[in-house]
Amino acid sequence: MTIFLIAFFLLYIVLIPILSQTSYKKTAALGIVFVSLSSVLTYSFLGNPITFWLFSQDTHKPNLADYTPEALLRQLEERVFLFPNDIEALKYSFDLYLETHKYNQAIASIKKIISLQGYNDNLLSQFGMAIVLQNNGVITPNAETKFMQSLSYNKANIQSLYYLGLSALQKKQDDTTAKRWKDLFQEFSYGYTTPLNQIDKEITRNIVLILKDTIKKRTIKKSLWLVFADGVLLNKEKDIMDQIHILAQNEFIDDPDFLSIIMKKISY
Repeated sequence: MTIFLIAFFLLYIVLIPILSQTSYKKTAALGIVFVSLSSVLTYSFLGNPITFWLFSQDTHKPNLADYTPEALLRQLEERVFLFPNDIEALKYSFDLYLETHKYNQAIASIKKIISLQGYNDNLLSQFGMAIVLQNNGVITPNAETKFMQSLSYNKANIQSLYYLGLSALQKKQDDTTAKRWKDLFQEFSYGYTTPLNQIDKEITRNIVLILKDTIKKRTIKKSLWLVFADGVLLNKEKDIMDQIHILAQNEFIDDPDFLSIIMKKISY
């Protein structure tokens, strides 16, 4: 590519003055500008490993594991600078900004993506998550709004259900938490017969551990206990099941009927 540009530049400064009567000096100056711009664009599109990876059909693509997140970000930022409407580059930038804890930049990226692509449940949920991370894990009213908007597009968005349930739990709104996480576990119902995939299992385990810690601190409503039992059954970790048996027996010693329901749910 470089050889081609040099050859083109030499041809340019020889032929253009002959054809147009333009001075060689002026033509050379214009040619240098042309070659410089072409080189920048060529590097951005071909020399940049990220761009090459995104757009090339070649099977010999660069191994992204060879690059640090910071190095990848620098190249993506170059790409976005030259092509500010590049959705793919913006999406990769957003993920890497989150990974490197650059939450202000992540939010700027997701706003740009939404302005180009429009709203959908996943983008709104990612926007809400970025706001939560920006605020050190606090689910702010602004983040809640984004999660609620996400559910208006898709009532089964897993991430939005998780965060809205967690927000309600922190406010001791147990029935609301139960509803959110019951809907979430409904999406994982395949896990009753086959193992959950890694991501779904991690979400389920987080919910189970959060509820276990909550039960040790305060009394929760029966509706949330039932969801807790569903999570334990989906999670299928015997040590956690054993702990929940003990917690349930202590909590419902005077309510044998409800204790029986819980025990049946988490029996193994």
